[in-house]
Amino acid sequence: MTPSWSKFTCRQLIKIQLPLTAPLVSPLPRPTSTAPLSDPASPTRFMLEPDPICANWIGLLEQFDADTDAWQSLDATIPASHWTAEQQQIIDSTISTFNDFVEHALELADQTTDPVLADFITISAQYRRAYAAALPTYSSADSYLARAGATAASTIYSARKAPRG
Repeated sequence: MTPSWSKFTCRQLIKIQLPLTAPLVSPLPRPTSTAPLSDPASPTRFMLEPDPICANWIGLLEQFDADTDAWQSLDATIPASHWTAEQQQIIDSTISTFNDFVEHALELADQTTDPVLADFITISAQYRRAYAAALPTYSSADSYLARAGATAASTIYSARKAPRG
């Protein structure tokens, strides 16, 4: 269910979709540590060295990707009201897969000592949690919640794979 990014902007996601799904997602406790503020004119790289949780994070992403294969093939423009019985069955199993991902991701966020990494993991988890909560009444706008969660997850994956130097 991959959306076309040309239809919505970040502003639309924040103004329209998040207010609809935010009440469905429980807030998380405040982080135990935060990254120090830095000068935006002089940015630093994220994750200069691999974090000990990276192997588990990559494994979690690979498992999630495999477990959501059928969901990934669905047409993201079809609302819940028009799903076939087969599509509904795929979605029902996808909800539990998303929620399982969230729980495992938040466990990893608690294990890392890198507050920036923990933030990216938490962002990915919360957007995916919002998406799973929105699925029973899905509309195509909800697909951007999944995309935001995937983008945060991919940021970690890419930072881990980026050349050092």
